[in-house]
Amino acid sequence: MKCNKITIGIILLVMLVGMALIPAASAQKEDNYSVTAEEAFKHANTRMTMFIAAESDYEKWEGTYIDSKPLELYDINGQKLYYEFSVYKESTLISRIDIGANKTLGSALRLLEINPKPYNVAEAIEKSIEIAKAKYPTGKIVSTNMVVYDYPSVGAMTIVKDKTTGVEHRIFVDAHTLEEVQDKPATETELGVWSMYEQVSKDKIDENLKDWQKSEQFTKKFEQEINDIGIDISAPITEENMKKLSNKLNTSTKVISSPYNATEDTGIEKTNLSPSEEINTIELNNSKKNNSESGSDNSSNENESSKNNSTPGFGLLGSLACLYGCWKLRKK
Repeated sequence: MKCNKITIGIILLVMLVGMALIPAASAQKEDNYSVTAEEAFKHANTRMTMFIAAESDYEKWEGTYIDSKPLELYDINGQKLYYEFSVYKESTLISRIDIGANKTLGSALRLLEINPKPYNVAEAIEKSIEIAKAKYPTGKIVSTNMVVYDYPSVGAMTIVKDKTTGVEHRIFVDAHTLEEVQDKPATETELGVWSMYEQVSKDKIDENLKDWQKSEQFTKKFEQEINDIGIDISAPITEENMKKLSNKLNTSTKVISSPYNATEDTGIEKTNLSPSEEINTIELNNSKKNNSESGSDNSSNENESSKNNSTPGFGLLGSLACLYGCWKLRKK
């Protein structure tokens, strides 16, 4: 009898351990594609350094640095989407860089904004919670996060749960206007929300993972190039270092391979280009709606202005491309 009890106890223990390991294994599988903030910082640093090295006026970038603590931006489905790094010159925000928080999204660089319009995270979150409490006074606030609700528009999303029915409601507030955005699908003419992750086709995940790997390879190679000439990539930018780096890139016999060998529907043919071309590729391929659209109200115009300002022009694209390889514009 004693033996049977021991046997039963062992069986129960094995079952409990097995039950505990199954979720852990599943979580590990999902986490394999996650990107840490430290990894993202390296990608942001190399992209910004490369961008500055392509400029002719290094003096204006003197003292520029990237804040190593990014703002975490989530998808409306609750998954972490981007790490948004702020670039400062002294205390002035001069640029933002978004790096993907998940390798299934594709290449590392998702967005690079020059002279972005600032927004106050605390105010957006506070406004979102305020509206949630006003709409559902008896509800329980489950969470509030900064999200990309209608790429590239950013806002705060508060989830409030009805204590009686258990139904959860989402409240969205635009980060710039602090106005509520209705929780409905975005259209060509009306503001709304949509999930970036839901736009990632399962058939393209393997391709996206390869794009991420190319970005990763580039970052490592570029970091090595910088280390070889004694530049600390995490230190504030100096004119002397940028001149040194630019000379290195222009005279180097090595070619730093691009994460992109081809770009669809961008009007550009290229080979051996730098991964800063990710900027143009992503902006054109990820934008769900045409940049020419405009709304009738002020918040629509505000958001459209933000979208247009975040799209780098071909001047930037060309100056970066000239550093690394052949390129030509093709008129469609």
